[in-house]
Amino acid sequence: MLQSMTDADQHKPLAAAPAAAAAAPPVPLAWGPLLEEHPLPHLVYEWGSLRLLAANAAALQRYGCGRAELLALSRPELLLPEEVPALHALLADVAAGRLPPQPRVWRERARDGRLLHADVRGMQVLFKGRLARLVVVVDAGAKAQLAADTELSRQRHEALLAAIPDLWLVIDDEGRYAEVSDPGHPALSAPWPEKLGRRLIDALEPDLARLIAGKIALAHRSGQPQSHHYELKVRDGQVRAFEARYVALDGGRTMMLVRDVTENVQLGRRFQDMAEAAPLGIFMTDADGACSYANPEWQRIYGLTLEQSLGAGWVAQLHPEDRQTVQQQWLAAAAATATFEQEFRILAADQVRRVAVRSSPIRRADGTVSGHVGTVVDVTQVREIEAARQAQAVAEEAGRRQAGFMSRVSHELRTPLNAVLGFGELLQHDGTLAGTHALEHIGYIVQAGRHMLALVDDLLELQRLEQGSLRPQLAPLDLGRHLAACAELLAPAALEAGVSLLVEAPATLTLQTDARCLRQILLNLASNAVKYAGRGARVVVRVERDGDRVRIAVEDNGRGMTAAQLQRLFHPFERLGQENSGLPGSGLGLVITRQLAHMLGGEVSLASQPGAGTVATLELPLAGAA
Repeated sequence: MLQSMTDADQHKPLAAAPAAAAAAPPVPLAWGPLLEEHPLPHLVYEWGSLRLLAANAAALQRYGCGRAELLALSRPELLLPEEVPALHALLADVAAGRLPPQPRVWRERARDGRLLHADVRGMQVLFKGRLARLVVVVDAGAKAQLAADTELSRQRHEALLAAIPDLWLVIDDEGRYAEVSDPGHPALSAPWPEKLGRRLIDALEPDLARLIAGKIALAHRSGQPQSHHYELKVRDGQVRAFEARYVALDGGRTMMLVRDVTENVQLGRRFQDMAEAAPLGIFMTDADGACSYANPEWQRIYGLTLEQSLGAGWVAQLHPEDRQTVQQQWLAAAAATATFEQEFRILAADQVRRVAVRSSPIRRADGTVSGHVGTVVDVTQVREIEAARQAQAVAEEAGRRQAGFMSRVSHELRTPLNAVLGFGELLQHDGTLAGTHALEHIGYIVQAGRHMLALVDDLLELQRLEQGSLRPQLAPLDLGRHLAACAELLAPAALEAGVSLLVEAPATLTLQTDARCLRQILLNLASNAVKYAGRGARVVVRVERDGDRVRIAVEDNGRGMTAAQLQRLFHPFERLGQENSGLPGSGLGLVITRQLAHMLGGEVSLASQPGAGTVATLELPLAGAA
């Protein structure tokens, strides 16, 4: 039975000469089931020729050969060619009684070409009367692969550390500087020889040393890397900004990676300075879309403080009808690292505001997204102006259509009205109808026709004013004479209404204006006073000069009006309930009056109190409209 063999057995001297054999007689070997069925490959080869004499089943399986095929080979033929010289050297050392310097792993080749690694143990035997060597082959592939992987890992680790542009240091378990990647690195606050072996607390400012010690302790407790930013004066006297990262190593040691981020910090500060002064809202988020910065204009638009804006705080300001859609679209854009561009409503200071938001991803050098930066513009006023312009355009179009319709209708009405009035007046002067009721009826027809014609004329006048087709013809005008002429025209109506009409004007006052337009304004204002003041009332037209303007007031001491009635005036067809009073009127007089006054560069205003009468005031420039 074979005894177990150690590494030293591989190198025991085998008899290659009678003297050596006498000193160490070979062990007789009987090949039997024990060796044949052994799980480890066993080989026997002749000492001199190195030809294989025996091999068990495990050896046949290892090399992928049949027994006859394998026994036709020699031991060197199982090795890679470059290993054969080492085999001869080993056997020579064994024969001379010399031990090799150290054990080795042999590289073999299987029948199918597979590379095998073997840890071979051998001893001298007598096999069938021949001096031979029995070897046990232990597969060393895993061991060799592990060694190769370890070496490759070591090389990669060293290459990685060498390729890191940042400064890295190793801090031992006592908080002392132990290793450094570059002793001359500019980020060191002192020469490396002065730092090596010193404790952090002795080499750095106390506050910074305590901060670093806390981060190191947390890295070892949590098993997670820790990081922070700090500023430090380096050897050239400059104060630089750094980002440090701490990774726990075995044995209580810590790797400290230090990156100079001074330029990034300066860029960040310049960006923040510009953002603080920017007239539009600017915000930044992390990679998940959570707000990390908002400038003052953003805070003003949203009605939030910076603290309220961070994270998802801004979502609370979204209009309830827009909130779900906007939030879903924002998170989807952040997840897809895509540009976000939307316009939506927010609630700020109890007001609904409309904002336009646009953001883009911030990409690192490797293309990954670190966050998003975007802008917010309050477009509420812009949209209101657009809506007003659109409404104005619609209204103008409707006005043009209405004006065109009114123009056509008015012109179509004038022709039959003129015919009705013409025939009515002829019948009134027909002597054959005198003294009959027919003449009275004809009078009603003529009166109604004249009222209708006045309404048509008012409509045409209003249309021309609204279209701007009426242009004032300015000329010098004696205001006193003009007022007297207007009073003379109204005298019959005032007499019939039982109202006294007086004019109080300077003897000489000339202004530059359109006589026809002014006459129509004065007749409208004074006729209203005569019609509605009531029997026994007094109407006075007064003129007062005020610098380069003149003020004409039509005052009456009649019934007066309430504040609610005053608000309804100057609306088309508004007669304050006088439609059934029997008094003529279209409800367009004051509307036309105000527009004529504006055209002349003036203004019309009314003041009234119930029971105290009404004052209608026309104010005009002496020199005419500018």
